[in-house]
Amino acid sequence: MNVNEPRPTFEPCPECGEALHRDELDEHSCDEKRQFELAVRRGLTAFEGELGAWLSTPHGRFAVWLAERDRL
Repeated sequence: MNVNEPRPTFEPCPECGEALHRDELDEHSCDEKRQFELAVRRGLTAFEGELGAWLSTPHGRFAVWLAERDRL
């Protein structure tokens, strides 16, 4: 960031992602529910990526084929 550029008024909390006025960052206490929801979202995103990677393997392709066959 250039020294002459103005600082943003709001910044995300590094722990929970809540948008906070830059003057409130030091006093902020993260909401446990928000942290839990963020952890669940991150876990789901990671699972989706891992599932997609597994489905592209021979075992994953066979599982998809078998599920399609059994569905009929």
